[in-house]
Amino acid sequence: MDWDKCPPDWEDFPDYVHVSMSIFNALPDLYVAGGMEAPLYTGKDISALPVLFDLYDISDKEERLRVFDTIQFLDGRAREQAMAERKKAAKQK
Repeated sequence: MDWDKCPPDWEDFPDYVHVSMSIFNALPDLYVAGGMEAPLYTGKDISALPVLFDLYDISDKEERLRVFDTIQFLDGRAREQAMAERKKAAKQK
């Protein structure tokens, strides 16, 4: 087995990534109507972020920025995946 090609375990990530994932999953999703197609995921509604930062006791500015950057990264990946799935479904029609 080539250990360099194995994905990291959940425990390998720093604590702020764990918190970022929890907050990301707690944020509501935004969708746009797709006409005849299913709604398209357009990202997370980050308006609840200040409340979630308070709930998770994230008060340090640098830590908030790290968590926010991680959430933005996750959201970008989710939007890319949603667009790819939309394009794939359109090609199958």
